[in-house]
Amino acid sequence: MPKGDVETFCDDGVWRNRIVGGGTFVERFARRSDALAAAREIARERRVAHSVRTQDPPS
Repeated sequence: MPKGDVETFCDDGVWRNRIVGGGTFVERFARRSDALAAAREIARERRVAHSVRTQDPPS
């Protein structure tokens, strides 16, 4: 994934958005749908790609 793209992922039950390569956490959300909507908007404004890392399966 190229630097500057926006990534959405789940970390300990909290959905997060970050800018790839910069280590910058943009926001955190309780709901996946809210995180996705925010990340899509950020990616659109920055004219970069948005990817979603799926949640790890329960062990």
